[in-house]
Amino acid sequence: MPGPETPRPLPVGRPTTIRADPHAPAREGAAGWANWLASWLAPIYAEQEVGPVDILAALPPLKALKAFATMEKVTDKALDLSHAARMERAAAQGYGLAMYHETESANVPGLFAEGFDLNRVGARAQDEVMPNGVFLKPTEKAINVAREPLQLPVRHRAGALKEFQTRDDLERFLLRDEEYAKLHTSLKANEFRYKQEFDAVDKVAWRSDRPAALRARARLDEILDQWKASNSEIAARARERATHLLRETGAEGIHVAHDPGSFGRTVDTTVVFDPSHVRYPDAAFDPSQMSSKDLLASLAALGVIPLSQLGRRQPQEPSNAR
Repeated sequence: MPGPETPRPLPVGRPTTIRADPHAPAREGAAGWANWLASWLAPIYAEQEVGPVDILAALPPLKALKAFATMEKVTDKALDLSHAARMERAAAQGYGLAMYHETESANVPGLFAEGFDLNRVGARAQDEVMPNGVFLKPTEKAINVAREPLQLPVRHRAGALKEFQTRDDLERFLLRDEEYAKLHTSLKANEFRYKQEFDAVDKVAWRSDRPAALRARARLDEILDQWKASNSEIAARARERATHLLRETGAEGIHVAHDPGSFGRTVDTTVVFDPSHVRYPDAAFDPSQMSSKDLLASLAALGVIPLSQLGRRQPQEPSNAR
């Protein structure tokens, strides 16, 4: 049977915040939790008729297999999956109160399958100051870093956060390092060079509709593409250096109290360096999986699908739907 296709975006009108229901697990145990999660994820795969216990079968098989390749221990039946026991383990492991990660709604299935991938930088590709990590904020308020934003609640256990009041304070700290300062200067010089070239071509591009002007307009697009790619490459190296410098202090993340953004907004930003320090609020909090990026640690432990079924889809009844 062919595997599932690329997930469809969330249907219009679905909630923009995933909310955990602490009462369902208390009433029904793991099955209640699994059914709740499935009820939220299933519409994404409506065309494949996903059942309430078939979440992983609805995910791309390779992702599912990769996500659970090292999770043999999660089948330990002695692990108490009651809500009270999971919350007790969360507290013992150092997980704090729920925070929110804003992401594209279409990214959610991948996050549950594989956890956070720090190589996917998205909107901050040209940001040379903020380090690599999982970006969190204390409220559900949208910060407009996604076209179809969804506020994903998570808890983290990054115990040592280096504090900065503003982004400028963070930048001043980083600029003390000679290697970072060189990258910072290189990025500013790159900005200046491409701006000069763009402005010069732009003066010619709109004077007329003659061939020379049309060629200049096409050149503008080329300059913008090269400018973006060049900036992104330098910024990526600067972020790597910034992350290294901050980790050297013993920090497991940073907190920037006033992080300025677009349209005059200011965000209270927490960045957690290690994705394995982040969990979904209603996760299993399996002690044997503390080094895993699995947001649920572990979905298989909650009985959503047995390990023997990973990457496989349940048989479907014939459907007239097309």
